[in-house]
Amino acid sequence: MPRTGPAFELKRALTNRGAIDQITHTTFRAELLLSSPVSLLRLDVPFVDKNNSFTSDPTNAGLGDLSTRVGFAPVPIWSAPLTLYLDLIFPTGGDLGTGKYQVVPGAESSIRLLSGDAPALFFGPLAEQHITVAGDPARDSLYYLKLELKVEARWKHWSVNLNPKPVIDWTVGPSTAAVIDLEGAWIPSDHWRLWLKVGRRLWGSTLPSTYNTQAELGVRWTL
Repeated sequence: MPRTGPAFELKRALTNRGAIDQITHTTFRAELLLSSPVSLLRLDVPFVDKNNSFTSDPTNAGLGDLSTRVGFAPVPIWSAPLTLYLDLIFPTGGDLGTGKYQVVPGAESSIRLLSGDAPALFFGPLAEQHITVAGDPARDSLYYLKLELKVEARWKHWSVNLNPKPVIDWTVGPSTAAVIDLEGAWIPSDHWRLWLKVGRRLWGSTLPSTYNTQAELGVRWTL
């Protein structure tokens, strides 16, 4: 049976030369894990540093763009679970956000590549399309495809993953860019997960969801 109940997450991301949606911020996430047909309800509340830098003060921050997600129960496709979801992003951040309402349909999966417990190896592809539907007409519209190609090794209390994230921006061109993340996590129990992630640009200019460098520290509690 899939786990159900609440989950909470707090993470701090330090960003150097990122797009407007990838700047230094602290995010609180609340989730409700459910069973079929809706498996997830999520709310992300970001607090964006007003002085955007690696050394900025997290207490000098303002509300960023709120994000919600509705996720649906996984559907087995060729023996791999395919999870569909829909994000809605609201321009609550003013100058600290994108200024746009966004609809973001997405899909992700987790495919086991190697069996065994030490370690188990998984491939986690993800694709989501960001679409501007309204907002400040003076701000740039967003219309881009974000991909993730994560490969993760899992032990009982540890995990390590490498995640290339290409982006295709349809507003000019199309044009492409990509970043890559390396994340290590400690899982001391069924309820807690702590992680450290570092990332850098692979190629391209500052398209949405990209940055030059980023470091993230987070903690998650699940009932």
